[in-house]
Amino acid sequence: PLIFISESPFTQTIRLSTENDEMRLIQDRAVLSPGESAAVNVEAEIAETLNPGKYYITLLFNADDGMALVQPDTIDFEVEVLAPGAAFVRRFSGLGTGLGLVLTVILLLAAIVFGGGSLLNRFYLQPRLILSGQLIFNPELGNPQSKKEEQQIIELSRAGKPEAVVSFGPGAHKTGFRIEESAADYDMIISNRWKDHLPRFMRGWKALFNKSLSIETSIHCTPPGVLEFDGTVYSRRELQHGDRFECGGYSFHYTVRQDKDSKSRGRGVDILDGKM
Repeated sequence: PLIFISESPFTQTIRLSTENDEMRLIQDRAVLSPGESAAVNVEAEIAETLNPGKYYITLLFNADDGMALVQPDTIDFEVEVLAPGAAFVRRFSGLGTGLGLVLTVILLLAAIVFGGGSLLNRFYLQPRLILSGQLIFNPELGNPQSKKEEQQIIELSRAGKPEAVVSFGPGAHKTGFRIEESAADYDMIISNRWKDHLPRFMRGWKALFNKSLSIETSIHCTPPGVLEFDGTVYSRRELQHGDRFECGGYSFHYTVRQDKDSKSRGRGVDILDGKM
């Protein structure tokens, strides 16, 4: 920046120029009213052939009014040409420490919030969502398709995940549990859910600060499958300990080990189950 002070009683136009061919002044004039003081930022375009380094530049000043006297009429000063990266650092050097600290704090908080929440979701919440319990099933009465009349058990914990798939029919291809004797051709899916509407990192933090997790175990079928509970047909339903239902030509009885269920999930337990 240069400050021009006019002591002329007339409006004066001052021309700026330089003898350096590798620099072109962007603003080459300053117009001053009578008695005016004005600050002008001198900007120049640098030739692409000019290498980074220090250069000595001479600025020349001339008035359009030939009778006006400009003092001084030349200024010599040093110019340092910087590469883009160094120029960025130099430009923000005054703010560098504070800005860098703010950015560091923001990045650190983001890493803690998003990264920490994701880790909590993966290693703290997901293990607690792993399915447990049993599906005890046998063919419905009068089902001519079944060849086995004995009661069978599916240990849901064998899935090792929050979701287990039970496939019906000989064409079952899902990785999971299969009931190939069924005449049906669809899947029954049992899954544990907790705050699924939240992003994963938020679920992780929320689970950490919850003393108990009210996990919802739900069951649904892929089309055209349906579930029948006490004569009522559902496409999806919450599954509770002791529930009995029909699906795929089989009767199912869902049970959960009460010690794990009551401690880990915070779900109520029927203390009279099996005693009346």
